[in-house]
Amino acid sequence: MHKDSVRGKRTHREITRSVRKQNGIVEEGRNHTLVGKDGDLVAIPRHNGDLATGTAASIVKSLLKMGFHII
Repeated sequence: MHKDSVRGKRTHREITRSVRKQNGIVEEGRNHTLVGKDGDLVAIPRHNGDLATGTAASIVKSLLKMGFHII
């Protein structure tokens, strides 16, 4: 498994940490906003605990389209 993989990440902290390791831009605010190379945006809700399964899957799908490692 790639050390910067976002698959299997369930909290907003795990996802944003993985994206930062891949030199992604994370804007802080009410939600974390991840900025892709083409200017695409993905919002990640900030709350304690795991993200809902569907939410995490949607975020991972968007990150894959943006070129981040999904292994």
